Amino acid sequence: MLQQIKEMIVRKNLEKALVPYGIQIVHFIPGRLRVRLHDWKSREGHLVSLITDLRMDQSVASVQFTKETGTALIHYDHSSVNEETVQRWIELFKKYA
Repeated sequence: MLQQIKEMIVRKNLEKALVPYGIQIVHFIPGRLRVRLHDWKSREGHLVSLITDLRMDQSVASVQFTKETGTALIHYDHSSVNEETVQRWIELFKKYA
């Protein structure tokens, strides 16, 4: 139960922080996050840098971007995610928004 609450907090914090940057959480389950990056075509160079930085994050296992849908699928180690991790991800998205 505590883990479920932790995951809900992670999702809410990410949603709240990313919406102003045109990033929408499409799907979220522990260990898997899909986000839609609006207007990504005009920022394709930033997108490549964002994906590279996310892949270097120690909590992230993989990142796959789908051009057809404008979404990124992020697999991560949900047991290692904490407030610091969420804040780190938010700052990465802000940096390239």
